[in-house]
Amino acid sequence: IPVPFSFMNDEITTPQTNSPRVTVKDIAREMGVSIATVSRAFSNDSTIAEKTREKVLQQAAHMGYSPNLFARGLITQRSRIAALLTSNITNPFYPEVVMKLTRRLPHEL
Repeated sequence: IPVPFSFMNDEITTPQTNSPRVTVKDIAREMGVSIATVSRAFSNDSTIAEKTREKVLQQAAHMGYSPNLFARGLITQRSRIAALLTSNITNPFYPEVVMKLTRRLPHEL
């Protein structure tokens, strides 16, 4: 399973560039706008002008921003992580259950 990030020098880094992860603060600082403006652009808030939203999204893409799913989980109190524990995976029933769960869970979480 590929790891989405690695720990280097006590910072979370992306595997492609080994550079620090781009944050909402970084985008706001680069554009000279507030963190709230960047957040509103990402959440499609109606209180932000469409032109501003487009500029923020373009800047985020340019900087290589990707949402931190762990941070989002803390805010929303939903991790979107499921676990399945079993004592005997060799039972022929369990692979079928795992297959069905992996097909269904993306639609449920």
